[in-house]
Amino acid sequence: MQPRIYTYKITFEEIPHWYWGVHKEQKYGEPYLGSPTTHSWKWEFYTPHLQICEIFPYTEEGWEEAQNVENRCIRPDLNNPLCLNEHYGGVISLEARRRGGYRNVESGHLLKLSQTVGPVTRRKRSVNAKEIHRQRTAEEKEEIAKKVTETWKNRTPEEKLEISERRAEKMREVHRNYTPEMKKLRVQKAVETKSNYPPEKREEISEKISKAISLAAVNRSPEEKARLHGNLSKIMKKKKWWVNLQGETLRSENCPGEGWKLGRKFTSSN
Repeated sequence: MQPRIYTYKITFEEIPHWYWGVHKEQKYGEPYLGSPTTHSWKWEFYTPHLQICEIFPYTEEGWEEAQNVENRCIRPDLNNPLCLNEHYGGVISLEARRRGGYRNVESGHLLKLSQTVGPVTRRKRSVNAKEIHRQRTAEEKEEIAKKVTETWKNRTPEEKLEISERRAEKMREVHRNYTPEMKKLRVQKAVETKSNYPPEKREEISEKISKAISLAAVNRSPEEKARLHGNLSKIMKKKKWWVNLQGETLRSENCPGEGWKLGRKFTSSN
């Protein structure tokens, strides 16, 4: 008989855990009980049973379709503590990422990687990460946000300050490499985004930014405050006030876009 391509689910007699998978046989009916890595000890210690869920044509198209079905099976169970799958289609479970993060920190791998990876590669990885995040469900995004918030709350004030300063320096480095055209596009995008927010949302964002700035200012040394004040003065001297028909104002070196005129009040003489 012809070999098969099928999706399967493995369960255990002694524990309530399960594992989703896909298999392409070399010959019909060959013994197979999955290919675990992290949790392989459970296969040795407990009694696994394989249940074939769906059989597909033994073709390249059938193999591709079977992998897609496997991803759909794993996706809603990925962060379930009873599900033994750790990833699907490039998406890794929160538990697997946590373990990997600890290992990387302890071994110094992240520091070595940051020193060897070039800016182009970093940019590609950033784009890929954003695409993966867009494909996540609302529940997955909410779970990740909770984990991030919990981790941040558990950090000491010194760690928070160090992280904030590191992020700020990275943003300054990125901004220094912007061309005038890129700066103009960023201003235009910010204006468009702001115009789409309701008044309540704008007020909420302004309050959060004000609190963050106040908190950062308290922890700065007098020398750091003087340096930042001098840099800010140089930057603001180059910027002009712009106003649009709705009366919104903005400071920028270049015109933010169509419908904006120099000044702080919109008049026919602008």
